[in-house]
Amino acid sequence: TMESIPRHRCLLYEGSPSRQLPMLAAVICQKIEENYRCLYFNSPTMVAGMGSYLAARGRDVLEDSKRGRLVLSSEQHSSGVGIFDVNAMLKGLEDALDQALKDGCKGCGHLET
Repeated sequence: TMESIPRHRCLLYEGSPSRQLPMLAAVICQKIEENYRCLYFNSPTMVAGMGSYLAARGRDVLEDSKRGRLVLSSEQHSSGVGIFDVNAMLKGLEDALDQALKDGCKGCGHLET
């Protein structure tokens, strides 16, 4: 039988998304150790916060980013007129997964809050 690989995690929460950063940082650290490429997309403030939480957990964020283990981004997928483009986002995620597999990763994890 084929092993089931979780592709997406959904986190439902109440209150500020920044309260979720410690738990998300723990998941990212675990997945990096398991040879997954981790993508975290959010606002510039939340991306900076995630970087701080990862560093506090002992990750070398710059090295993980340089080696392709970690992508922290506040890039917005929008059309030329500033409207969110779901197709561009999904294509970007598909391309990221393909590249992660080509680079020898087990897969690609995507987190947003």
